[in-house]
Formats: sequence, structure tokens, C-alpha cells
Amino acid sequence: MTTEEKTLLGVLMTAAVLVPLALGAALGWPAWSWLLLAVPLLGALGLVARNIQRRVRQEELFSPQASPPGQVEQQHEALQTLIAAAPLPSAVSDYDFHFSATAYRCPVEEGPSVEHANFGGRAAEAIIDRARAITEVEQPDNVDILQHRLDSELGMVQLDESGDMEIWADRVQLTLPEADRERLRRDSDLRKDDDLWERECAHERRKRDYLSDVLKSTGSAVTWLLVQKNDDVENTVRLIDALAKLCAVANHAEVPELVPNGSSPNGSLLTTWFPSAGLAATPSSDASPVVHHLGVLMDSLGVVDEGRALFACSVAPLIAAVGKPGEAQEIQRYFDAPATDSEPVNRPASHGNLGARPEPDVEPPPREEPESE
Repeated sequence: MTTEEKTLLGVLMTAAVLVPLALGAALGWPAWSWLLLAVPLLGALGLVARNIQRRVRQEELFSPQASPPGQVEQQHEALQTLIAAAPLPSAVSDYDFHFSATAYRCPVEEGPSVEHANFGGRAAEAIIDRARAITEVEQPDNVDILQHRLDSELGMVQLDESGDMEIWADRVQLTLPEADRERLRRDSDLRKDDDLWERECAHERRKRDYLSDVLKSTGSAVTWLLVQKNDDVENTVRLIDALAKLCAVANHAEVPELVPNGSSPNGSLLTTWFPSAGLAATPSSDASPVVHHLGVLMDSLGVVDEGRALFACSVAPLIAAVGKPGEAQEIQRYFDAPATDSEPVNRPASHGNLGARPEPDVEPPPREEPESE
């Protein structure tokens, strides 16, 4: 508390006592009324004095005991040392920081216990050692955050190893060469790309393992597709051929030909995939197109078992009648139809009687000449 503040408080306290006394004497107030007026005034002055003392204590608490660097620079020009671009190691080899600061020293009251020719060098070395202990365990890409930490740590006043001087630092600067910054940026980008690539590869490997298990056999592939298609049996059956081929390729096996190319999608599914159900299977892919289409026609009409041979036997002469004797014979062979007594006629039938069976060539009987008399 300053002298002016103490004088002002004394005057106010005196007035707080004398003013009620004078008013009471002039107005004829009883003594107890003077006290009622003087006590609040004295209490208010006490609060003012308490606030002033609290402010003074806060100023003393936050003001440093040692002289600030600005005052030291003005009073003791020889007690500061400039540190310029000193290399400091980082946690990564070959990535060094550049450290600059102003080191301050203040002899203790007892005086130095040892003689030294360059106390400024000792102060600079102590500051560099303190900074090195912090930077050598930090990553170089944290240079901006690290500078604030150094500014806080090195601003604390500490004794040197000999105990002769108090040392601290100000105007701390920590930088990293621009070339090293660019390398760190590129390294960070590559590391992120590698991490993403490894994650994508791991995802792809899991997907391949899953598909390998699905395509282990045609049955497992069909089961998987049924689950994916919500038990859509019709569409799943139509895709069995493709699933079988995929399974064969995935397992390095020979690709089968389960469904003949060009088969009618409207044909019976049972006759195509389940011949043991009573219906004859569609002819295999090695049959001629005529045989194949005839088989599909039989499947569509529901011709089964012995009826297929009878149907083929009926159709073969018609095919031969339109000039296709080779196809007619192949139909008879494929469906085991009994051959007719005569060879198929190569004459085409008339348009009006295309579906009629051809008549065999029969010579007319000889005419009988009348006997002459």
C-alpha cells in the first residue's frame, strides 16, 4: 500500500468519526445515535482498505523476484548471451531443430564460488542442455507446439550446476529447415497411402476368402445364391449353369456344359435339370440342331419315355419328305426310332399334303390285250 493510499484512508476514518459526532452535538442527538451513524462508515472504509491490500498482495505475487529480462537488459548489459541457430536433435535421426534464444544470468547474493572467464558461455550451455533434454524425445513434425513448450520451460529461473547463477531464457525460437518439412509432409502422405492400401488389400483378401468358400462347389454356390435371392428358386435354377462354370474356374477344374446352348428358357425346369423325375432330358450339346429342337419340342409337349421314340418315328418321314433325309436318319438313331420298311423318300411333298406320309412307288399292273379271233 502506497503512502498516498495510507494517508487517504486515515483522513476518511477520521472524518467517519468526527462527522457523526459534530452532527449529533449540533442537532442534540443522543450518544447511541452517533454510534449508529459512525459504525457503517467505519465498516465501509475497512472494506476499501481490505481491497487495496488484496490488490497489493496480488501484484507482489505475480511480479517475479528476479529482475525481468527487460530490466536486466537495461541494468546489466553484460548479463545476457545470445544463442543463434544452435542445432538440437529430435527423436528422428538426421532431423535437427534450429534453436535460438537469449540466455540471461543473475549471480546469487553470495557471489560466484568459482572463477570463470566466460559466465555467459556457461549460461548459454545450460540453456541449450535444458532445451536438448526436451527436443531429443519429440517428433520433428511437432516443431510449432514444441516451441511453445520450450518458451514456457526455459522461462523458469533455475540455478546452474555450480549454484553460482540463476539462469533463464527469453525470445525462444525453434525452427525446422524447409527441406526437412517437405520431406516430412511427403513421408506423412506416403504413410497414409500405405496404410490405406494395406487396409484395402486386407478387405480384398477377406472378400476373396469369402468367395472361395462360396464357390467351393456348385451346391454351396446355389445355396449362397438362394440366400441372396430370397429363395427365388426359378431364377436360381436358370443360373445353375453359370454358377457351375464359375465354380469350375475358381477351382481350376474343367468347365462343364450343363445346359445346352440355345435351350429354350420356357422349357420345363424338371426336364432340364432333373431327368430322373419321369421326363426325358433335353438332348446334349453334341446333338445336331434338328435333334436338339425336336427334343425341346417333346419336352414342351410333355412327351416322355416310349412316346419319344414313337414321336420321332412319326416326324422322321416328314423331315425326309422335305428333302432332309440325313436329319431324318439322325433323329431315328438318336431317339432309337424303328426304321421304316422303305428308305425315306427324297421327293418333297406337295404343299397341300405336307404332313402326309409319302406313298411308295408301285408299278401299275400290265394291261390285258383282248384275244383275237
